[in-house]
Amino acid sequence: MSSGLICLSIACPTAEAALSAALGRNADLVEIRFDAMSAAERDALCERLSTHPELKVIATFRPQEQGGHQNLSIEERLRFWRRSGPQFAMCDIEEDIFDTVSVLPHRILSHHEFNRIPAGVEHTFRRLAAKDPDMVK
Repeated sequence: MSSGLICLSIACPTAEAALSAALGRNADLVEIRFDAMSAAERDALCERLSTHPELKVIATFRPQEQGGHQNLSIEERLRFWRRSGPQFAMCDIEEDIFDTVSVLPHRILSHHEFNRIPAGVEHTFRRLAAKDPDMVK
């Protein structure tokens, strides 16, 4: 039997609050919702994470229509992912920009259905898996 991992999800408005929430927790991974922060706070947190290699971070940066906290343009999202990466253990990226940010480490390809249980889940999974992510979610 394999052992599971514990992942703590954090959505804080400031770098200080997010880092404080992440440090000292008994979690294997920490998902940080960068979409809950302003651009300045995102930059500050990315910089501070480089001094905490013990934190295994899953970075998430979703637009509101995909469950995120802000109305983000594709350009904003691409800018974030192109400037980020090495400090993250995994990058949780939505399907609409996945192919554009192929240089990131350990990419999780996300697909979200919030209003219904979709028909053809197997087809959706095969379509996503064909893009060769490290993980499909």
